[in-house]
Amino acid sequence: MPSCFWRLPPRRPRPAARAEAPVDYLTQIKPILSARCYGCHSALRQQASLRVDTAAFLRTGGDSGESFEPGDAAGSVLVAMLTGESGSRMPPEDDGPALRDDQIALISNWIDQGAPAPDEPIPPDPREHWSYVPPLRPPAPPVERADWVRNPIDAFLAAEHESRGLAPAPKADRDVHAWRDVDTSGGGGRGCSWTR
Repeated sequence: MPSCFWRLPPRRPRPAARAEAPVDYLTQIKPILSARCYGCHSALRQQASLRVDTAAFLRTGGDSGESFEPGDAAGSVLVAMLTGESGSRMPPEDDGPALRDDQIALISNWIDQGAPAPDEPIPPDPREHWSYVPPLRPPAPPVERADWVRNPIDAFLAAEHESRGLAPAPKADRDVHAWRDVDTSGGGGRGCSWTR
């Protein structure tokens, strides 16, 4: 009679407890800071002289001194401010809820892992964007045929013409000028009679 029993696989040894998974600054830490801290601590506003829009600025800290020493989250001013252990909480209560425990743990793990982060360019001050700079009227360029220039735009056109070796056509007499006005008005010169 055949034997019916299950053969169990051999037991595998249990893996040792894993160290915390590496925390990535760009994909895990920076989005938290961007969402919750940039409003008060970035290029535009730097409350308490603190910027957090790059890892270098974050580590440098502000009025309270260095934010953290890589490898020491427990002694970190940053973590103490996020948890409220410093006596005040960031972000402040009137600016919204505190960071979640998992977000604070992620930042703490990142600091304990040495706070690795790539070199980042310093974000420019948004107030220096070209769209906020008032336009300045450039000086009209000097031209050889000043008699042709009736306004500043003509000076720019004349300068470009001169740079290409072009000369303006002679001024049209009154009749031709009037005909050109009629011709460019959409009439096409057809059906229009011109008399002096």
